[in-house]
Amino acid sequence: MHPQSTFLCACGCGSPLRPGLRYVHGHNRRGATGNNIVHPPTQVRFWSLADRSDPGGCWLWRGCRNPKGYGSFRGEDGTVQAHRFSYALAFGRVPEGMFVCHRCDVPACVRPDHLFVASAAANSAGMVRKGRSPPGARPGMTPRGDAHWMRRHPIEAAELARRMRDVSRARKAAARHAPAS
Repeated sequence: MHPQSTFLCACGCGSPLRPGLRYVHGHNRRGATGNNIVHPPTQVRFWSLADRSDPGGCWLWRGCRNPKGYGSFRGEDGTVQAHRFSYALAFGRVPEGMFVCHRCDVPACVRPDHLFVASAAANSAGMVRKGRSPPGARPGMTPRGDAHWMRRHPIEAAELARRMRDVSRARKAAARHAPAS
């Protein structure tokens, strides 16, 4: 074996190096430019935060989660959603503008075979089909708090604003007259 082949690129890609060099040309500490290389320590750290004890079920994220239950992970390129990172590890980069969705409908799940890529329209249609749309929403209806809805429905928007104002005033009055504890 030639002594040059004992030196490997420091980015973790496994490419052989000439003595005296740390990286293959075009590589840096984040990996080969243009490739989706994730260093083994990052993968180990990621999977250490996933509970993979259920062989047939979801692999739940034990790290940080947002209020909606989706995990977040600080990888080499910054903080990303854990299920998106899991998908990228298993299947490669997520196409631009696409969503990584759960077949299991468990936001904390990071099991790659429970994940799939969908467009925004397909994601919304799946949400409606599965009954996970916001309360009172109907397919194709813009949520009430949206400025677009308010412009298109000025009478309903004015009535909604009046009701919200009345509720706010009633709460403030109740708080003023509440006995001190």
